[in-house]
Amino acid sequence: MTTQPLVSVVIPCYNYGRYLAEALDSARAQSYPTVEIIVIDDGSIDDTEEVAAGYGPEIAYFHQENSGPAAARNMGARTAAGVYLVYLDADDILDPTYLERTVREFESAKDPRLAFVYTQMRTFGRESAITTFPVFDVRPLLINNYVHASAALRADVVRSNPFDEALRAGLEDWDFFLRLCELGYTGRLVDVPLLAYRRHGDAGSRQDAISRGRGQRLRGRLVRKHWRLYLHHGPWYAKTMAAKAYRKLTHG
Repeated sequence: MTTQPLVSVVIPCYNYGRYLAEALDSARAQSYPTVEIIVIDDGSIDDTEEVAAGYGPEIAYFHQENSGPAAARNMGARTAAGVYLVYLDADDILDPTYLERTVREFESAKDPRLAFVYTQMRTFGRESAITTFPVFDVRPLLINNYVHASAALRADVVRSNPFDEALRAGLEDWDFFLRLCELGYTGRLVDVPLLAYRRHGDAGSRQDAISRGRGQRLRGRLVRKHWRLYLHHGPWYAKTMAAKAYRKLTHG
């Protein structure tokens, strides 16, 4: 019998102990047979540690001083043993077939360039909707990040290209996927809503922060950081910004 590759589900948690059990239960309920589950406590001061401890040795628990989601994900990648890696925010929920279907895409593709597999999302809480993310193409990714943070990832790619810990408020996800595109990696869509994404009543989700007033400034920062990608594929206004960034880099 062929052994299926291990998948690590890493759950970064900062003061979301009240939701953590739902996330853990969804990871434990996967139809995929070979899974390890890791909680990275990013300096929580609530009951996060107690909730994780309630599951016993089935759940690996690690604590770090509060350093933000990017640092928590990088710590998770360092401790994970899986061939594939899924980051699950502590307030979100995986469909029972999430790992089975995303790993199947990796294993059937046999493509060394394939670094991430993402799905549609079902939002719940403050609003209910189902996303219509496009099939992977770098051009729309330059305009908006449609690859969610719980995309299944090749663990070796994540370890070689960690998240930028200086970035916060959801920008670290977008930056990460743009960087993989710059390196020649690609992604695939499983066109089914297999992730339940919680919309908070106080608009407190990390992705919600991008939609508020800082959106344009954050986009400008990405264009400057990934100017080569934007110069070749971006819309005209991004090409202009990228050209300015290039001139500043080369001419001071």
